Amino acid sequence: TDERRRPVVMRRSGHGAASASERSRSTCASEAATRLDTGSRATPLGDTALQAWFRKLVVLEVVVLALMVAMQRSMWHVPPPAVAEWLETLVPSGNYWKWAYAAHAGFTVMDLLASVLLLAFLRIGRPLYIGTLVVGVVLYMAYPPAIPNLLGTTLGTIQVLLAGGILCLMFVPEVSRRFRRHAGDADAPES
Repeated sequence: TDERRRPVVMRRSGHGAASASERSRSTCASEAATRLDTGSRATPLGDTALQAWFRKLVVLEVVVLALMVAMQRSMWHVPPPAVAEWLETLVPSGNYWKWAYAAHAGFTVMDLLASVLLLAFLRIGRPLYIGTLVVGVVLYMAYPPAIPNLLGTTLGTIQVLLAGGILCLMFVPEVSRRFRRHAGDADAPES
């Protein structure tokens, strides 16, 4: 038989002391457990690791949103005149662009407000943020036809990825408890 496949039996040397091999394995296991235990360490703001990641994602989304607002004019291709005329035929009325920009401006303000409320872990921020995501999808579908360039597509994709990460972390129990605790609920467990 192959001796390498036999199970290793750990033996203790005299007086109950662990062998060097056992101590080494025990140390490695405790180090691995320490590295995996990200939820118990607190950051300078009193956040655990997941809460800190949540804050980072929200801040990054605000930065990307600010970039998208600042670079609004350079995020779209100016189509050739024939294509521009064709795109205009797809729009129901001449005022449609004005309404679309006004709705988009309102959406941007609502998104910034929801992000600030999320950063403060205020309970109202969660439904407002989810409402912002729903409104954003509706606005995206109702937006007048246009041709985005690489910058617009990239920033939009990054914002959607960050929003997905925020949405996922928002309902992780560790982060969710933080929203309840700040809301002043009497039945919320204090950690």
